[in-house]
Amino acid sequence: MHYSSELVSAIAQGHGLEGDVSLMPASGMVNEAWAIGDRYVCRIVFQDECEDEAAREALVVPIAMQHGIRTPRLVAADVSCELAPKPYTIYERATGTLQGFSDLQPSHFEAAHREIGLQFAVLHQIPLNEDLAALLDHKPWEPRPRESLAKSKSAGLVTDDEEAQVLQLFEVLESHMGEMSQKALIHHDVHPWNVFVDEPSGSLTAIIDWGDTSWGDPAYDFASMPIQALKPMLEAYAETHPVDQSLVARALYVGAALALWELRELTEEFGKRQWWRMPPAGISQLCEDARNALKML
Repeated sequence: MHYSSELVSAIAQGHGLEGDVSLMPASGMVNEAWAIGDRYVCRIVFQDECEDEAAREALVVPIAMQHGIRTPRLVAADVSCELAPKPYTIYERATGTLQGFSDLQPSHFEAAHREIGLQFAVLHQIPLNEDLAALLDHKPWEPRPRESLAKSKSAGLVTDDEEAQVLQLFEVLESHMGEMSQKALIHHDVHPWNVFVDEPSGSLTAIIDWGDTSWGDPAYDFASMPIQALKPMLEAYAETHPVDQSLVARALYVGAALALWELRELTEEFGKRQWWRMPPAGISQLCEDARNALKML
């Protein structure tokens, strides 16, 4: 824990919000998440290099909501560090369950995955204005698949045979990637721990954590969900946007880099393996799934 209940209580009082405060188990890698009663969530940045994320969320989230994106309402944001040592945001609490904490399999949430694709279709059409352009002029995480593979191999997590399989996959994907046709407003971090779902119906209730929002390649938004989600997301997206093999290949390429990062940086304690981008069966399954996904069009 980086912050105290006394600090969060003071923040809540400063915004006229009532309710007991408690640290939430869903705190992420950038923000600590604190419940304020049963209605609000306060997210306080704890990584120095991510202090700009709260300001980005404060601008992007209201715009996303105006266009019908399902994200919890932003109640307050403060980047002045007057009440807290780091910037924070306060949201109305999302309903449902974080998908990455669900015991169910990805196939149960096909409806949610289709809805995510429809949400991307709306998000990617939001025009860039001057305020957005200034705030989105940052360099978020960029995929370096070959570098990520080398790091995993050096860590002893990839065998010689697996390395050869992945390198062959990279060659296939690179031969299909081409150039993106147009940049768009992208969330850049839609993964199962940033998606709320209704477990009984398998539907989407909210997309959270807009701190990495950027103006970039739409393919990036399809890279972080389990690969089983890719087909329903793209089918829904294709109802209003062109989807070609180049976009799919770029999404798979970024996804492979993320999967190799997960192999090094995540443990079972972080979340259930069915929700990782690296499939539970490992690298051979990753390569097979990616090759099959590339043939979906």
